[in-house]
Amino acid sequence: MKYLDCPEFSDDTFRSFNDKFKNHEEFVEYYNSLENDSIKDEFLRIGTSYLFFVKNGNWQVDVPRSNPDIEYFNNSYKLIGIIGLIESLSNEKFRDFHTWLVMKKNKIEFPISNKEILNKHYQEYKKEHGSIKKCLTFFENLSDQTKEEIFKLIKIGDKDIDNIKIFVEMLYAARSEFAHESSMSIEIGDWFHYGNHNGKKVFWRKFKLKYLLAIFEEGVITHFNKYSGKKLHKEAFKADSRRLAV
Repeated sequence: MKYLDCPEFSDDTFRSFNDKFKNHEEFVEYYNSLENDSIKDEFLRIGTSYLFFVKNGNWQVDVPRSNPDIEYFNNSYKLIGIIGLIESLSNEKFRDFHTWLVMKKNKIEFPISNKEILNKHYQEYKKEHGSIKKCLTFFENLSDQTKEEIFKLIKIGDKDIDNIKIFVEMLYAARSEFAHESSMSIEIGDWFHYGNHNGKKVFWRKFKLKYLLAIFEEGVITHFNKYSGKKLHKEAFKADSRRLAV
């Protein structure tokens, strides 16, 4: 296995998640408690990739008139990395729309008579296999305390959001704008940001990159706790108290 056979990947993973462990010995105990070599290899893959692509990886600009280190450039690339890692954790197999349509269990009658019925089937397909579903499952498994902290950081209209699906939709939209249009993801950063969601004004209260990293790390441990004989106690994410000033 690519990661299991190289001790450097274990060191990388500890560097990635060291805030979640009291010391290196606790990390080793947790790693050894993972139920099989395949899970251990996956844990090391996530930890190493996260360290290089996100946590300690920065995008450098080589343009004479530009600062080489631009925060919202970095945050945009890191957001893509985080979403990619979350999607890779899912055990769900991708099926294209045609394959899904012809599956017997869906009991779809052919021929499909009009566009309205076809669109109805497509909406059902997206609920099962849409790209956002893998991310939603990851964030739904966060602690209630962490989800409450996330809700306090984002307002729609004059109210804090109250549903993790709304947060995931907006986060995924920010990622997609950069991935598909090269539009910078300015929702994440040490600044206030105004945007929109379904025609309503959205206010991001300094949703710092360090918040997103802490949330991701909690989610990773939550995921691997399912395969561990030593359930790691996770301290819920908590944003800086000054977030409530606005």
